[in-house]
Amino acid sequence: MATRRGRSRCRSQADRASCGTPEQPSGAGSTSLLASATTWPLKRYGRFLSPTDSEDGERSGHSWKVFESNEESGHLILTIVVSGHFFISQGRTVLEGFSLIDAQKWLRIARRADCLLLHAQTKNECRMFRVQFGGDSEEQMLEHCCSCVQKLAEYVPVHEADELSQNLCYSHSQVEDAEQNTSVLRVVSRAILGGSVRS
Repeated sequence: MATRRGRSRCRSQADRASCGTPEQPSGAGSTSLLASATTWPLKRYGRFLSPTDSEDGERSGHSWKVFESNEESGHLILTIVVSGHFFISQGRTVLEGFSLIDAQKWLRIARRADCLLLHAQTKNECRMFRVQFGGDSEEQMLEHCCSCVQKLAEYVPVHEADELSQNLCYSHSQVEDAEQNTSVLRVVSRAILGGSVRS
């Protein structure tokens, strides 16, 4: 069993390094037989929907589409392949998929407790999603998150929530469409400062 680390938040590089990877508890942080991928179980995955993405077609404001991990719909799994590819899947359905190579140029990641918020900015398009890690206890959920953060940090920096919020304030001020991006920034701030993934 992994050494118990209490409620470590991995707030610094030193803390991250000291946070041990679980020895395959419930499949978390486990490596495939071919040693080509590492996986972590998720409790929830939330996808940000802009008004134009809303399923009902109504511009009723920003919202999140939340997927729950369960037997009926399938278990949510976050996978990072040795080639640098990142996936989130539920059963046989891939919900997210992209390469982490050079991702520091367009991807920002914030961590709060057992949750991660990922914010992708390409040209004038912004998309976000967030995940909450699964586990048999709160401590195990934090360990899974910490383990994943260590792996992600090989490709892109992982910030604390408050730090990313400040950086986003600066980056969005450089975009011409200030009104739209200010609205998006408010959503980002609420997401990364609000803790758990919720619908």
